[in-house]
Amino acid sequence: MTYGQITQSSDNTSTGDNNIDALLLEHRWADTTVTFSFTNNFKNDYEEETDYPAEFENGFQTLNATQRSVAREWMDMYESVSGLTLTELTGAQDRNATIRIAESSAANPARVGDFPGSTEHSDSSFAAGDIWFDNNQFNNPQMGDYAYLTFGHEIGHALGLKHGHSTEEGVQAVAMDANRDSIEFSVMTYRSYVGSPVRSYTIAQDSYPQSMMMYDIRAIQEMYGANFNHNSNDTVYRFSTDTGELSINGVGQGQPVGNKVFRTIWDGNGNDTYDFSNYTTNLSVDLRPGKWSNLDRDGNFQQAELGPNQHAQGHVYNALQYDGDNRSLIENANGGSGDDIIHGNNADNVLRGKAGNDVLRGYLGADEIQAGTGDDTVYGGFGNDKLYGFSGNDKLNGQADDDLIHGGAGHDIITGGFGNDRLNGDKGNDQLVGGAGNDILTGGAGADKFQFKSLQHGIDSITDFVRAQGDRITLVASGLGGGLTQGLLGAEQFVLGSATDANDRVLYNSSTGALSFDIDGSGSTKAVQIATLSAGTSLTRSDFVVV
Repeated sequence: MTYGQITQSSDNTSTGDNNIDALLLEHRWADTTVTFSFTNNFKNDYEEETDYPAEFENGFQTLNATQRSVAREWMDMYESVSGLTLTELTGAQDRNATIRIAESSAANPARVGDFPGSTEHSDSSFAAGDIWFDNNQFNNPQMGDYAYLTFGHEIGHALGLKHGHSTEEGVQAVAMDANRDSIEFSVMTYRSYVGSPVRSYTIAQDSYPQSMMMYDIRAIQEMYGANFNHNSNDTVYRFSTDTGELSINGVGQGQPVGNKVFRTIWDGNGNDTYDFSNYTTNLSVDLRPGKWSNLDRDGNFQQAELGPNQHAQGHVYNALQYDGDNRSLIENANGGSGDDIIHGNNADNVLRGKAGNDVLRGYLGADEIQAGTGDDTVYGGFGNDKLYGFSGNDKLNGQADDDLIHGGAGHDIITGGFGNDRLNGDKGNDQLVGGAGNDILTGGAGADKFQFKSLQHGIDSITDFVRAQGDRITLVASGLGGGLTQGLLGAEQFVLGSATDANDRVLYNSSTGALSFDIDGSGSTKAVQIATLSAGTSLTRSDFVVV
């Protein structure tokens, strides 16, 4: 390998996804090991090469220490998400690197000499991969400013990424979709925000991306594969409310130029957590791939300013999955002290609402959802979930599969949904609705209501009906039918034993604890058992309320 040329490139192929294809140049490097260097002398490092553009000798300068550090940061980012190995060459070997980086007054303001495997912009294939910055704008790049973004943008070109807003020079003649063509989703587009024109950026100087964004990551992975070794242990991501700095397992990753949070997270494996417990704002946290978390859904705290009255939709963006591989998912999230909305994903999530009146949603997976203090609403989703209300008047919904639900303190409404669920009211005056399946209902302390609304919902077990503490069984007239009317159960509608006339509806066997409902009393339709109480439990019609 001599004079900056990898002798072989490969053709990119279309994925069928415009947002990925719009970032793919026609060619990529054939080898996943790519070298880079910071050159020191034009004559020694470039001029001996055939037909190298002489214009770049004008104002030639080597990069300063800050520029080199930022270039290495971006190289590390590209390497951390992909199968690339990016190796720095130094000393006499610097001219042999595939990607050589320097300053020149011919850059105007920054450019690659040419793209991988191309001589479209230069007569010399030796220029492919080289990066040039002008002598003025990029001398002090800081995380989150324009110069910092430009380093990541130009390195993207050198590795095979094209402009996302353009239909030219790509594997397909497509641009990113209108709702994704924005700096929020790719550092390779010139659109400052969704719907903005293609022109000079309108972004505030401290509001540029602090990392590769989700489609940059996915496109570079399409060319070179994904890196599942990056942060592959259990990783906690936390952001400073004072500076916006990201900490990974307690180690700061560099302070941005302004107190902004604007980045995408790629995590290779492990059981990982977004920890936003230090935030007092109302959060919208979403762990699903391709979604994002807004750390101030009612305002603009730490939010990137992309134009006049235009802010980024989120702060922390999730990378897309590579070939559906779940290893890159973030599994857990901790809310703050505000009123938070937290979405899980298809992994086994642990979601903690903490303080505030929160809404938490699990999806697939066996989730554990801890509502925390405040009046919270929880949805388990699919999977065998564990839901905990703790304090506050909570609404806990198991939804699908076999769930374990604890209300905790407060007056809670607990619904099992589908599956064979275990519902525990714990303290407070709770309402327990087993739903479909054979559920176990335990009211705990307080005046609890055990609700039944369908004859197709299985046979639930009521473990602790105590009349003296105010427990009641509620029957939903619209679901059970049988001529029930709201209020107390009619005297003629309750009977111990079997139905004896057409008015009997609720049948109870105190010896076995079997509680049944008969839609037509002594008619032809057979009674259906809906619950079982502890044998010997005494019931009267006053223990029932029709709603």
